[in-house]
Amino acid sequence: MRRRHGATQKPARRRVGAQRRKPPAPGEWRRRAAFVVTLATLGHGAAPAVAAADRVALVIGNSAYEHTSELANPVNDATAMRDALTRLGFDVVFRRDADEDAMEDALGAFEEMSAGADLALVFYAGHGMEMNGANYLVPVDARLSSAAAVGRETVALDDVLNAVVEARTRIVILDACRNNPFTRSMRGAVRANVRSGGLAAVAAGAGSLVAYAAAAGDVADDGDGRHSPFTEALLAQIEQPGVEVRIMLGNVGEAVRTRTGRQQPFVYSSLSGEHYLGNASVGPNPAAVEAALGLGESARRAVQRGLVAAGFAAGAPDGVFGPTTRAAIRAWQRSRGGTPNGYLDRLSATALGARVGFSPPAAAASPQQETVFWQSIADSSDPADFEAYLQLFANGTFAPLARNRLAALRGPADAPRPAAGAPSVGPRDGEVFRDCPSCPEMVVIPAGAFLMGSPPGQGVEQTQPQRRVRVKRFALGRYEVTRAEYAAFVASTGREGNGCWVANDDPRRFAYTVRSARASWRSPGYPQMEDHPAVCVSWDDARAYVHWLSRETGVTYRLPSEAEWEYAARAATSTSRYWGDLFSGHCAHANAVDAATTQRFEVSWAASCNDGWVFTAPVGTFAANALGLFEVLGNVREWVEDCRHDSYRGAPSDASPWTSGGDCDFRGSRGGSWRDSSYDLQSAVRRFPGVHVRHDDGGFRVARTLN
Repeated sequence: MRRRHGATQKPARRRVGAQRRKPPAPGEWRRRAAFVVTLATLGHGAAPAVAAADRVALVIGNSAYEHTSELANPVNDATAMRDALTRLGFDVVFRRDADEDAMEDALGAFEEMSAGADLALVFYAGHGMEMNGANYLVPVDARLSSAAAVGRETVALDDVLNAVVEARTRIVILDACRNNPFTRSMRGAVRANVRSGGLAAVAAGAGSLVAYAAAAGDVADDGDGRHSPFTEALLAQIEQPGVEVRIMLGNVGEAVRTRTGRQQPFVYSSLSGEHYLGNASVGPNPAAVEAALGLGESARRAVQRGLVAAGFAAGAPDGVFGPTTRAAIRAWQRSRGGTPNGYLDRLSATALGARVGFSPPAAAASPQQETVFWQSIADSSDPADFEAYLQLFANGTFAPLARNRLAALRGPADAPRPAAGAPSVGPRDGEVFRDCPSCPEMVVIPAGAFLMGSPPGQGVEQTQPQRRVRVKRFALGRYEVTRAEYAAFVASTGREGNGCWVANDDPRRFAYTVRSARASWRSPGYPQMEDHPAVCVSWDDARAYVHWLSRETGVTYRLPSEAEWEYAARAATSTSRYWGDLFSGHCAHANAVDAATTQRFEVSWAASCNDGWVFTAPVGTFAANALGLFEVLGNVREWVEDCRHDSYRGAPSDASPWTSGGDCDFRGSRGGSWRDSSYDLQSAVRRFPGVHVRHDDGGFRVARTLN
């Protein structure tokens, strides 16, 4: 019997273990009409394809709303998603135009079905809403005449998340960020903080991922075609083999932004390891890949000679890519930090061929490909790597740096000599130099302009409004200031410092316990490890260090401005982090902690990336960004010169430090640290500790003014 609308109390949904019905056989689930929520537990990439029973999905699509205007696409979206997931081997529970009872029944049955599953995925398309920070999915029969009715007539997102807690991995995908049409007639909507559009941010528990069609609080388009822009992009990507789910969702986000010009899908993830909806391995035929590049016999010979020139045993240059050549390609790929799959794409063929004067047919390369290529060669000492870059990207973002690096690597005989009596031009863009034996290594950052801050719909007011900033050429520390470098300052000035918030410095402990203690800049622990960054350094301490360094060298050292720091951290990227939008992949780039491990003041830090570093890591441990800066995100927070301001309104546009107005008892700190999780490890995020505060994750990186 249907429950009457207006009932004063919503019965509790059936829970696992309470008189459960035996669910129908998997084949019967697929035959039932259904509504679109997709809940699938994803498997690890290293594992073979799992049996169908281990991949389950709940798909619900609601279009035909009885008490408000219908939506055009959710049922279409759900139906197509059901078909795609079925092709991927999921047992799918499907509902279309589901009323409240149908949604509750489907969720209860799916709770039983997903218990113990390896892969569980929920996809929902239809109306959703936020009230008092909680999210709700709206059945087609909801009246919602008052705010009080929300809890009785909808399905809480928390109930969806709780329904799949017994699956090993959980993914919830919501195309539900549309305008809320019920707020206009809902009594008490204002008092109950019912949002007129979009959903609230959500915490993804360990082993979970929640994807929104638009950022929290933003509205997603329903679209004027057969599918919404979000689901259309998702359908184009979801069956691609060999694409990890977070990368796949990043590609979806890029496609949606391109199509709509504003909508930004968002992912909340606490997944660890790699997870795939399609096959974990693409498994292409290397010969087919190379044939698509137009690599004839002479080109293959050139690549083989290039491998030999790079120091890899590729065998005789016979134009045949046999086992020996394949092994050499894999070894070369591994040496550059790539995937050792043994086949060539256009970039790798060009890099190898350039060593012997060969270049495959030209084709357009994306900015992302350019950045990845540059990152792979930024620390190379082989001129051929930079020649290959210039063949591909003659007018690229890093072309000036590549030419300068070539000139430096070829030696003084090839470098242009200044005319007699001409003033020194100083270090070149991209050049690494050191002003004294105990000085930090510096990298010359070229002049340029960039968009500073978070784009609309992302970040917080503190990182907005986004604005264009011009940056003059300057130098920035290649690494964070190390303990050895800071020790020279302490020895010279006697400025030791104390009263730091420190971690337990027993290297056998993997739990972080906050305690107040008198500690020096060497904390946490291991004073013998002088290649770790100096921590427990206040803003006052950092300023004293750069003033001392300026006196010692006779040149102007200083703290970078916020704009200089963000410009260098982004390294010509516009994504949240210099390696992309997703936090996944941070283990290769940053010493940080995954959000899933955080529980108040106790965190299993070492378990985050299994990198072996309980606290700080030695500088230079993780991959550099495209400008050659190491650990610019993670490891330790880095002081900058600017005073605290709550937004960028009125900020300078010339990258000078913003020291007028605001609260100068608090100064900027950027980049996140070894004990921070995903939010703080973004190029745009700002923090403002007090100038006298010393923390065991607080350090700095120096800047230097260039003439």
